[in-house]
Amino acid sequence: MLGAAGRTPTTERAVPQVKPFGRHSGVVLAVVSAALPALWFGGVATGDDGPRTGATEADAIHAAPPAGFELNVGQTDPRVRFSSAGKGFRLFLTNQEAVFALAQPGSPTQGGQVLRMRFGGAATPAVQGMQELPGRANRLVGADPTQWRTGIPRFSRVQYADVHPGVDLVFRDEAGRLEYDFMLAPGADPAQIRLGFQGAAGLAVDDRGDLRVALPGGGELRQLAPVAYQGAGQTRRPVSSQYRLLGGDRVGIEVGQHDPALPLVIDPVLSYSSFLGGGDYDSAYGIAVDADGNTYVSGLTASYDFPGASTVAGIDAFVTKVSPDGSQIVYSTTLGGSADERANGLALDALGNAYLTGRTESPDFPTTGRAYDRTCGTDGACNPDGLGPHADAFVTKLNASGSALVYSTFLGGSGYDNGNPNRFFGDGAGDIAVDGAGNAYLTGSTQSANFPVTANAFQPSNGGGICTPGTPLCQDAFVTTLNAAGTRLLYSTYLGGSDIDEGFGIALDSSRAVYVTGRAVSGNFPVTPGAVRPRSRGGGDGFVTKFRANGTGLAYSTYLGGNGTDTASAIAVRGREAYVTGYTSSFDFPTTPGVFQPAKSGDFDAFVTRLTAAGSRFVYSSYLGGLTDELSDGGIAVDATGRAYVTGTTESGEFPQRRPLDGCTRTLGMFVTVVQAAGSGLDFSTCIDGGLNDYGTDIAVDAAGAAHVTGHSASSGSFSTQRFPTTAGAFQPGFEGGALDAVVVRIEGPPLTSP
Repeated sequence: MLGAAGRTPTTERAVPQVKPFGRHSGVVLAVVSAALPALWFGGVATGDDGPRTGATEADAIHAAPPAGFELNVGQTDPRVRFSSAGKGFRLFLTNQEAVFALAQPGSPTQGGQVLRMRFGGAATPAVQGMQELPGRANRLVGADPTQWRTGIPRFSRVQYADVHPGVDLVFRDEAGRLEYDFMLAPGADPAQIRLGFQGAAGLAVDDRGDLRVALPGGGELRQLAPVAYQGAGQTRRPVSSQYRLLGGDRVGIEVGQHDPALPLVIDPVLSYSSFLGGGDYDSAYGIAVDADGNTYVSGLTASYDFPGASTVAGIDAFVTKVSPDGSQIVYSTTLGGSADERANGLALDALGNAYLTGRTESPDFPTTGRAYDRTCGTDGACNPDGLGPHADAFVTKLNASGSALVYSTFLGGSGYDNGNPNRFFGDGAGDIAVDGAGNAYLTGSTQSANFPVTANAFQPSNGGGICTPGTPLCQDAFVTTLNAAGTRLLYSTYLGGSDIDEGFGIALDSSRAVYVTGRAVSGNFPVTPGAVRPRSRGGGDGFVTKFRANGTGLAYSTYLGGNGTDTASAIAVRGREAYVTGYTSSFDFPTTPGVFQPAKSGDFDAFVTRLTAAGSRFVYSSYLGGLTDELSDGGIAVDATGRAYVTGTTESGEFPQRRPLDGCTRTLGMFVTVVQAAGSGLDFSTCIDGGLNDYGTDIAVDAAGAAHVTGHSASSGSFSTQRFPTTAGAFQPGFEGGALDAVVVRIEGPPLTSP
C-alpha cells in the first residue's frame, strides 16, 4: 500500500512506458470529463446541497491548483508513475489506479486517509506525460547524495493508452482543476468504463449528477457530473452522460447517442462561487480582475457586519478584493459619510490601485486635501431639504492594499449628479475607466445647470427641457476625465438633447479615444453623419458615442434601437471596435444576417452588438433571450480573440444555454453568455439561479479566458426556500443578509479558455 501524504520512500527510478498519443486510427469520438473540485472532511461543508453536520465551515478544504504532474524518477514508491499535490491532498498515479492521500483538517500533509480509484482493465496501459511544463524540480533530501533527485520534469497532462480496448484516459491540470477524460476511439464501447473506489465508505450520485465518495474518517470527495460534447466548428452539441452505480465500490459511465465522425468538447468548470455580505442587504455592481487573477468587486452595503465594516451609517460604498481561488478576502474597504453612498463603476491600474465612481448624499464624504472638489453640491449641502436626491458623483482612488485614499473628490453641481445611480434603488448607472497614465474617465447623468465643464467641452451646457415637475432640467449624460492626482479636470462635457439622456458605460481604446453608451430619450441627441442609426425610433433608444482622444470632438455618435424601449447599459472595446449590450422591447431592433438569434423571443430581450471602428455599420447585432424577459443592465467584456462575455438577468426558463453549469427557471436569475467573435453562435451560456431573485450586474475576463461575474442574490435569504449555488472552499459559502447579498462567481475551463 502506498504511504499517506508526506511519506515518500526513495527507490530506483521507474521508467515510463511511452506510446504516442492519438495512436487510434480515425477521429476520437467521445470525451467524458470529470472534475475533482473539492475535498471535504469531517463535517459541515456548505455547498449547493446544504450543510452537513460534524465540523465547522473552516474544515472545508478547497483543492488548490496542482503543480502539474511530476515524473517519478525514484523520489517515491516505484509503483508510482506520476504524482501531484494540492491543498489537503496528494495524488499518485500508478499503472491502473489513482491514489489520493487525503489530509485530515488541521494537518495538510500528515495522518490522512487513502482512497484508491481503479480505472485499468486486464492489460497494463502505456503511460506518458504530455505537455511538459517549464522548469525542473529538484529533491535534495537527507544526507545521502545518492538519494537526491534533480532535473525532475513536470507535465500538465498524463495519458494512459488503452485502459480498455479503444479507450484512453487523460489526467490533466485544467486552469487549476484536476480533471480526467476518457477518450473513446470509433467503435469503442463506453460500457467498458469502470471505476472502482477502494477505501470508500459509500458511493452516491446526487440530484445534480455528481458522484459523492464518502470517506470512512468523515467527509467526502466529490466528482462533478461527467459531461460529453461533440462539435465541428460552430455546430457543437452536447452528448448525454451520467454516472451509473454498479454495486459495491464500482461505478460506470453511460454515454448517450453520438456521431462517431465528430469529436467532443469538454464542459467548463465553476471555479468558485461565493456570497459577499453581512446581516442586512448588500449589492454589487462593478467588477475587475488584475494580472494575478485577483477579483475586485464594488457596490453598496447596509450591513453593520459587512467584511471590512466596523460601522455603517445608512448605506456605504465598498470595494472588496478576492484571492484568485476565491478562498479568502485579500481586503475589504467601506467608504462613506453620514448619509448614503452607492458605488458602481470600478477600474484598476497596473499597480493594483482601485478607482471607484458612485453617488453620495453625504456632505462629510471622505475627500483628500488637494482633491478637485471637496464640497458636495455648490454649497456643501448634498441634500438640503431631505427629499433628495440632491447628490454628487464621487471619484475615489484607493491604494493597492485598500488601506488609504490616493485621492477622493466630489464631482457635480447644485442639482442631481449621478455618477452611480444604483439600479437596485431605481436610479440609472455609471461607469469608470483608467488609462495607462492613471487618468480616470467616467460617465453618468446630471440635472445640474452648473455641472463642471472644461473650456474645450463638446457640449458646454445642459441640453435643456423640463422632465420632472419641481426640477430645473432634464438629465443629460456627462463625460469627464480627471488627472492622475485627482486635482483637476482634463476634460468634461455634457452629452444630451432636450429630454432625458443618461450615460451608463464607458471604455477606452489604446489611443485614449473614449466610448460611451447609455439611453437617449431626446429626439435631438447628438449624432454624426454616416451613423449606423442616425434617427431615434421613439420610446427611448440606446446610444453609442465615440470621442476622439483628449475630447477634441466626436469620432461618431449613433442611436441604437427600434420602435420600442431600448437601453444600452455597458460597453467594451477591442482594437477600435465597440461591443455593446443592453435590453430592448423592439421587434425591429437592428440585427444582422447569420447571427445566433435574429428575432426577439420575449417582451424584453437582451442584445449584443458589435460596431465597426467608424461606427457606420454593424459587424454583428443579435437578440439574446428566451420567452419571458431579459435585462442585460449588467456588463460586457471582450477577450483577446474577440469573443463577447455578457452577463445580466433573465426570467426565461428557455434562455439560450450552451454547456450550462446550472438550469434556468422562470424566476429572476443571473446569466453568463460567451458570444463567438463573428456573432454566429454561442461558445457558452448558462444561468446561475438560486430560484428566487439573482441578478448579474457586471463581468470581467482575465488573460486565460476565465469569466469573473458579480451581482446580488435574494436566494437563500429570509424570503427564499432556494439556495444560490456556491462552492466548497469559497470565502463566504453561506448567505448572511436578511434580504440580499452580493455574489462573486468565477467560471473557467474549456470552452472559455479554449475557443
